Amino acid sequence: MRVFVIILFLFFSFSKAFALEIRSLVLVFTKSKKVITSVYLKKVPFQLLDACLKSGDSPIKFQYDFKIYRHRFLLPDVLKFEKQVIVKVRYDKEKNLYVVNLGRWKWNFYKPEKALLKACKIDSLYLPYFLNGKDEYYLKVEAIIQFKCHLTEELDYREGLNSYEFSAETSSSL
Repeated sequence: MRVFVIILFLFFSFSKAFALEIRSLVLVFTKSKKVITSVYLKKVPFQLLDACLKSGDSPIKFQYDFKIYRHRFLLPDVLKFEKQVIVKVRYDKEKNLYVVNLGRWKWNFYKPEKALLKACKIDSLYLPYFLNGKDEYYLKVEAIIQFKCHLTEELDYREGLNSYEFSAETSSSL
């Protein structure tokens, strides 16, 4: 019984080691009652992501989902607006560059840390939804990091590809 309790304790204590969090969610309102937001991620496993980028197995995908809900009393909330932003980070072996793709924009970096930091934050994202002044709204943000590589979380090499997915979620009233 003691061994089971110790294993359970170790599992739950180390399972939060790579728990992704959203550090801050900044909201700015325009004169026309529309929202501009910024999101910054915290507790990102940079060492694992850096090693996977350098191995060049597959690109790392950062997916940000922004949803605006209208709050209703004693009824389910209504989804009013949804926007998805996908940032991909990959290593170009021929040019020895780390490339960050965000839609039609592309940035090149020589250091993987700078490329990952660029992908971990979304600055000044415009959400073109008009907020009605008499209703209560809230913004729900979900961030997901997905990638595949030959490394484990302890940075040991494995024969097959391991799939990883880290996610975080937060919400804020508007």
